[in-house]
Amino acid sequence: MDVKTRKLSKDEWEPWLGEGYKAAYSTMMIQKTSASAVSTRIIKLNPGGHTETHSHERLHHVIALEGDPMLETDTENILLDRLTLVKIDSGVPHRFMNKGKTPAIILVINLFQ
Repeated sequence: MDVKTRKLSKDEWEPWLGEGYKAAYSTMMIQKTSASAVSTRIIKLNPGGHTETHSHERLHHVIALEGDPMLETDTENILLDRLTLVKIDSGVPHRFMNKGKTPAIILVINLFQ
């Protein structure tokens, strides 16, 4: 069980080639998986807001959209700055919080296996 971060700004972006594409690139946020179901949630945390510490039997892929949200696990705190993707394995106790002065918004993709 672990948490992995990935700076999307440092990814190798692949060019989209072909008719109709110009100066367009992509990178896979989540690779192909054997998930039985997928759901997404957008979470807004006002300044000082947080979720409770919890764990579950699904993977999370999280990316910050606005503000300065933080992920807290039992072993580390990770600032979720924009263009950083975080993967949280199932069973890892965690919570999201906002210690910033403006609202924080994160996108959570849940993969059920």
